[in-house]
Amino acid sequence: MTKDTGRPFCARFSSPNELSSTQDAGRYLAIVRGCSLPRAAHDAAQSTVQGYAVDTGRGVLFFPDIAPALTFAVAGRMSHELALDWNAYKAAVTVKYCAQHGDERVLWLGDWAFPDDLSSLQNELRRFVDAVLSNPGRSTWVN
Repeated sequence: MTKDTGRPFCARFSSPNELSSTQDAGRYLAIVRGCSLPRAAHDAAQSTVQGYAVDTGRGVLFFPDIAPALTFAVAGRMSHELALDWNAYKAAVTVKYCAQHGDERVLWLGDWAFPDDLSSLQNELRRFVDAVLSNPGRSTWVN
């Protein structure tokens, strides 16, 4: 996919030739799957934050760190109704201003983020629990 920083996202992702999906995108104008992630950056035209995302099969949620993303995905996989199709990915969110629509958000999904070994998964789950216990009542991630 070529980089196109000049056009607003609404113009870029209205083409059927782009590798994007507006179905179930929720608050995102588009979800771009299987791409190289844009670098974290912030300027007057746009802002990009890197993190992780969980695809629930019914929508995609972005997290700033791998620990809450993996914890959410593991819990989702335990659900009787939704079960095994929850996956975690490296991700980025770009917010770009459009004169017509205001802020437009695109979620970029890269490589799969589940650790290959149980020890790494356990470490991330522990990091999540430790952060919750040391910051009870917080609704944002504190590492």
